[in-house]
Amino acid sequence: MTLTTILPTLRASIPDPIDLKRWPVGTRATVSDIVIDGQSASSVAGQRGTPCIFDTGELFPWAGDHDARGVVLVRVVAVVGVDHSMPSYARPELILDTEPGRVAADWGEVRLIHRVSTAKVGVYSLAGREPVVVDLPVDVGVGDLLIAPCAR
Repeated sequence: MTLTTILPTLRASIPDPIDLKRWPVGTRATVSDIVIDGQSASSVAGQRGTPCIFDTGELFPWAGDHDARGVVLVRVVAVVGVDHSMPSYARPELILDTEPGRVAADWGEVRLIHRVSTAKVGVYSLAGREPVVVDLPVDVGVGDLLIAPCAR
């Protein structure tokens, strides 16, 4: 558990921490973006559209402890909520502009980018043949941009 998880309003002034070993070399987090080798992931998504894979190039021999060389950028196209008629273990579901199983992403590291959320973190399922469980701010909505490192 991180400080930004306990006090989500801090996300307006400090970025959520990321596990740098699971992201490409040269990655840093800002409060509203992930920057890789000086390139804004939000800008890449704006230029190329989503879904897209932003490949940062070769794996560097000296960076053998890093798991990824690229990132996956996707948008939320629908949110399926939970109501009282559903079982107690049901969770909200996010439908993305790609099937999560079609891309080799490390969904455990998924982040909301392009806007700052100070909402508490909730548990969602990413809809697909094999649903993936992720933690994201509870105010995630249609049009939001998500990023995850590519899995090896």
